[in-house]
Amino acid sequence: MKEEKVFLYGSKMAISVLIMSVICLGFALVLIYQIFSKTSLTISLLLEFWKISLLLILFVFLGLNGIVYAFKILRKSSNNQVLLKLTPEGITNYERKLVLKWRDLEDVIYISYRNRYGIGVKMKDKNLLFKQLPFYSRLPNQLFGLNVFDALSGEYIKGDGKVVYREIKEYFDRL
Repeated sequence: MKEEKVFLYGSKMAISVLIMSVICLGFALVLIYQIFSKTSLTISLLLEFWKISLLLILFVFLGLNGIVYAFKILRKSSNNQVLLKLTPEGITNYERKLVLKWRDLEDVIYISYRNRYGIGVKMKDKNLLFKQLPFYSRLPNQLFGLNVFDALSGEYIKGDGKVVYREIKEYFDRL
């Protein structure tokens, strides 16, 4: 019987999200300065320029939301929380709250795109995976007919993604 293997949260993704969020908030501050440096704020001004107001709200929301998310991931990384757990029964993904049984997997795939990566799974029956997903995540995957799902949060894993992929693939092949 095979032993359990765990993979911890890393900080690479959190740092990337933090940088993008700070840039987003920077755009919001520049927009605020441009709007309010030459005019006084009134409700009629905001209503008249509603597109800019929505853009401003979007930049502020995305920036603050990203900063909060990045600090959550950094906290998990610093506390050495488990992201993935491999057991003889299957894979548990604690970030997405998924439990994948080895017998339901057809293959484990390394997904590489630009400077990001993920570890995908190809399911024998993709409905088994979709039932575990929340509705907002299930719908796009079903609409676009994806049969490979980036289920293992490659960018969140501590360490080199290719090495982690090889370890998961070897574990899968041995069972």
